[in-house]
Amino acid sequence: MSRWSDPLVLFFVLGGALVGLHHLVREEPPVLRRQTEIVVTDADVAWVAQVFEKTWQRAPTAEELDRLVERRVRDEILFREARALGLDAADGTLRKRLALKLEFLAKDAAAREPTEADLRAAFEADPARYTPPAARTFAHVYINAEQREAGADAEAKRLLALLRADPGQDLGQLGDRIMLEIEHVRQTQRDAAALFGERFAAALFQQPAGTWVGPLHSGYGLHLVFVREDVPGVVPPFEAVAARVRDDVLQAQRTRGFDAYLELLRSKYEVRIEAEGWRGAGR
Repeated sequence: MSRWSDPLVLFFVLGGALVGLHHLVREEPPVLRRQTEIVVTDADVAWVAQVFEKTWQRAPTAEELDRLVERRVRDEILFREARALGLDAADGTLRKRLALKLEFLAKDAAAREPTEADLRAAFEADPARYTPPAARTFAHVYINAEQREAGADAEAKRLLALLRADPGQDLGQLGDRIMLEIEHVRQTQRDAAALFGERFAAALFQQPAGTWVGPLHSGYGLHLVFVREDVPGVVPPFEAVAARVRDDVLQAQRTRGFDAYLELLRSKYEVRIEAEGWRGAGR
C-alpha cells in the first residue's frame, strides 16, 4: 500500500501543508480556541430542509435530510478548522466559503503526481471508462401516428413491406414530414435519445443491421429504420487518453485524501443531535 493511502500519514502531511500556508499569510499564529462539541438543533434541521424545499420544490426524503444534516456537521467541522488556521483573515466569517476553502486546500495537498506505472495501472483497471460508446448510422421513415390515428399501424406495415421489397426507394417521398433528417451518421445511443427519446434509442440499438425494421416508437410517432453501419466502441491506446487518466487519478487522490483528513478531524469532535424530529440513519 502506498504511504499516501495511509490516513494518518495524510493527516500529518495535510496538517503540515495547511499550517505552513497559515504562516505565509499571517505574521503571528492565531489563538486556537477549538470547541469540540457540535450541536444540531431543530432549527438547524428545519433550515436545511427549507433551503432544500425552496430549491427543489418539494420536501426532502428521510435519506436526503440525513445527508443534508451530515453536510451541515461536515461544514461546521471544516469551518472551525479553517478559522483555527486563520483562513478567515481575508474572507470574513462566511461559514460555507471557509469550509469550501479548507476543502480545496486539503484536496490540493493530497494530490501527488502519479508515475506512468500508476497511470497505466489505472487505465488497465477500467478500460471501459475510456472507451467511446458504440454508434450506429441509420435512416428512418416517419409515420405521424397522431395525424393518422387508427391507420398509423397499417401505413407502417405497408411501407415496411414496400421498403423490404425495394430498398432503393426514395426515402424523401415516403412517410410523413418531420423536422428531423432522414439520415443520421454515427449516432451513439445518447445522441439518438437526444433527438428521438430514450424509448426509440434503446430500441434502435437492439435492431439488426442491413434490413428495414419497425415500427419503432418515439415521442413523434412511428419510425421504420434501416441501420446502415455499426461502429463498435474500441478501447483506445493508453497514449491517446493518458491526460484523461492522469486527471482521474489525481481527482481520486484528492477525494481519498480529503475523506481521510475529514474523518480524522471529525474524530476530535463530539456531535450531538438535539433535533427531536430527526434521527440520522445508522445513528
